[in-house]
Amino acid sequence: MDESSQLPGRFLPSKVYARWKWTVRFGLFAVPLILFLVGGFVLYLEPSRYESKAVFEYHGNRTPVEAAALLKSRNVQVDVCDTLELNKQLDLDRETVIETLSKATETQLDPVTGLIEVRVTHARKELARDVAAGLVKALDRYETTLSRNAINFRLQALRLAIRNGEDKADARRKDLLQLIAVRGEAPADPASKLDITASRIEWEQECRRVADNKNRAAEMDLELASLGKFTTIHTDPVISQTPAGKKSEDSLGEVSLEALGYGLLFALLVPYLFELACPFYRRRIKLPVRKAVATDSTDEWSTPTKPSDLVPSGLNG
Repeated sequence: MDESSQLPGRFLPSKVYARWKWTVRFGLFAVPLILFLVGGFVLYLEPSRYESKAVFEYHGNRTPVEAAALLKSRNVQVDVCDTLELNKQLDLDRETVIETLSKATETQLDPVTGLIEVRVTHARKELARDVAAGLVKALDRYETTLSRNAINFRLQALRLAIRNGEDKADARRKDLLQLIAVRGEAPADPASKLDITASRIEWEQECRRVADNKNRAAEMDLELASLGKFTTIHTDPVISQTPAGKKSEDSLGEVSLEALGYGLLFALLVPYLFELACPFYRRRIKLPVRKAVATDSTDEWSTPTKPSDLVPSGLNG
């Protein structure tokens, strides 16, 4: 029989699992036991983690979704790291602290009230409380700094416009005074009167622009001085007294289920991998070829035979 015709039958489950019995037994018994022992050992050695949360309201120009996402941004977390000196407390560099802080921070938004909840989980309960409170304060400082910088930028441009406007107004006033000195304050000539009137209007317009810009600058100064808070904390974070997460028996149950699942997966798949990598070849046995036996009676009697011992030797001649 050709080998290609035997390939489909080679991968039948009954044949594969019968050839690789030891992998099936190892996957059903040894793999779950090893994974359960390792998972239980890791679960036993893993330190308890504590969770602290703060609920606050955002008052800025962003949406609550954007504000919640901003809590996990690098700008806010760097501020928290520097303010609380987390790199010294954890004895880690800043990049590692920020990465750890990002993984330990979770946010949740209430779509009805718009309140934002920030949760921080850490092995040190006091640090979790401090970071949860520090994130809200860092967000407020970040938004305050952005608003202050934006107002200062516009105020700087406005003050430059005021100085330029005052220079133009002074130039227009000088032109008007020179024109009055040449043609008189109330000339009889209509053309001269129109020139003086147009020059006075230009000077008054420049003065009006300068006055408007000064009013706007005063409003910006007032806005800068009365810049309010961008966050209001409704629930202050507290030090948690109970570890966060699931109960130990639930965790052991999950470890057991995962160990059984991986063991079953090992027992089902690994025999096929071994069958592909190390195919089972069966030695072919060559059977001897049988000689054909003549059935024709005439051929049988016509074939010379050995002299029979029953016939006398004289008669054989």
